[in-house]
Amino acid sequence: MIKRCLLSMVMLCTLFSVQPVKAENNQSLNTYYENAAKDFSIFANRLYFQGYLQIHDAEEEVYNHYARVEDDWYYHDEEGRIARFWQNVNDQKILFTSSGIRDTDDTVADILSSMSLEEKVGQLFNIRPENLAYDYQYVSDDTRRVYEEIPVGGFTLFAQNISSPEQTIQMTQDLHALNDIPPLLSIDEEGGIVARIGQNYNFPVTRYNNMGYLSADDAFDAGYTIGSYLKEYGFDLDFAPVADVNTNPYNPIIGTRAFSSDPVIAAGMVSDCIQGFHEAGILTCSKHFPGHGDTQTDSHLGYAATYKTWDELIDCEMLPFTAAIEEGTDFIMVAHICAPNVTGDSIPSSLNPVIMDKLRNELGFNGIIITDALGMGAISNYYSSAEASIQALEAGADVLLMPANIYNAYHGVIEAVETGRLSEERIDASVYRILKVKLN
Repeated sequence: MIKRCLLSMVMLCTLFSVQPVKAENNQSLNTYYENAAKDFSIFANRLYFQGYLQIHDAEEEVYNHYARVEDDWYYHDEEGRIARFWQNVNDQKILFTSSGIRDTDDTVADILSSMSLEEKVGQLFNIRPENLAYDYQYVSDDTRRVYEEIPVGGFTLFAQNISSPEQTIQMTQDLHALNDIPPLLSIDEEGGIVARIGQNYNFPVTRYNNMGYLSADDAFDAGYTIGSYLKEYGFDLDFAPVADVNTNPYNPIIGTRAFSSDPVIAAGMVSDCIQGFHEAGILTCSKHFPGHGDTQTDSHLGYAATYKTWDELIDCEMLPFTAAIEEGTDFIMVAHICAPNVTGDSIPSSLNPVIMDKLRNELGFNGIIITDALGMGAISNYYSSAEASIQALEAGADVLLMPANIYNAYHGVIEAVETGRLSEERIDASVYRILKVKLN
C-alpha cells in the first residue's frame, strides 16, 4: 500500500503542473509567488501540524499553522510568507513545496493515511509479550497469530522475559520482526532496584545503586552506560530517568529512585542522564508526571494523591520535567496520582485532561505522552480496561501502557471510534507522533 501510494505521487508529478491558486485575499501568497522557484514538486495527501489535522478559516491570522484559503491550504512562517501549500487535484489534497525536498513529516502522513483503523489503534498500545500468548521468553507461533489480530505498537519486557544475553537478543529481534513498522521495545532500567537487566547476574553489565546515591557528575555516564547495553540487547526505549523529586520521607514508592530531594539538583541530573541515553541511541521516558515524590501511598495498589497546588508544583516538581522537555525527552509518563488542588476533582492524572493540558500546552511538551501501566490498582480498581483507555485518549494521552485486559481495551477503543465517542482524527494525532519517533 505504501509503495503504491509513493508510486502514485511520482506519477502525479509528471501529470500536473502548478497553476496559480485562488488567493486574492492573501497578498503574502502573491508576493511569495513572484519570488518562488518554478520547479515545484508534488507530495503527500494529508494535512497535519504537530500531529493534528488542521482546519482554519481563511480570514484568521495564522502563523506557523496551516490555513485554508477557499479550497487550498497554506503554511505560513513567522514572517507571514507561504512556505508550502496544498491544492486540490482530482479531489486529492496535494502538497507542493518550493524546495522539492520531502519532509519526514510528510512520509509519516503517507504511512498514516495507508493504515486501517485497527492498525492505528494497535499502535496506541504497549503491552507485555505474554499478554498475547503465554510465552514469556520467546516469540511463538501463537504470539504471531494473536499479533495479527491485535497489532500493538510496543512491548515492555520484565525480569521474567529475560534470562541471558543470547535469549534476550533473539527475543527482541523476533518482536521487532512482527511488523513492517517494528514495535518499540521498552524496559524499566532506571539503575538500582528497578533494573530488569542490572538485577540479573547472567548479564555482564555495569550495575548501579539507586540514582539517589549518584553524584551530580555521574548522571550522564549512568545514562550512557545503561543506554549502551540496552541498545546492545535490542531495546529502543527506557522508562527512565525518574524525574520525581524525593520530597516526602513517607513516600513508599519513589525514595532514592529519584536523583535528589533538591529540585534544582534533580533537574540537572535528569537533563544529563537524558543526554547520556540519547548519546547511546536510546529513547527516554521521564516519569512520573506531575510528580510522585510527594505522595504517601503507592499507585500500584490504589488511590494516591498529591495535595500541592499548581504553583507549588511549578516551584518544585516541575523543574526536572521542564529540564527533561528542554533536553528533548521523547516520552513523558503520566502517573495515576490525583492532584485535586490542581484539577478540582479526584480523576487520576493519567485520565485527566487538566493535567494533560498543563503538560502539553503550558509546559510545551510536543513528544509522546504515555500513561503509567493501566493495570495498576489506582486504575484497575475503578475502571474497566476499555473505559480507562478511552478516557486516557480523551484526556490527551498518546500511548496506553499495559491495560489489565488488552482485548477489552483494544476493541473498546475501536468501538469508541466507530460510535463517535472518539474521532479518528484524534487517533491519527497520537499515531502520527508515534510513527514520527519510530521512523526518525
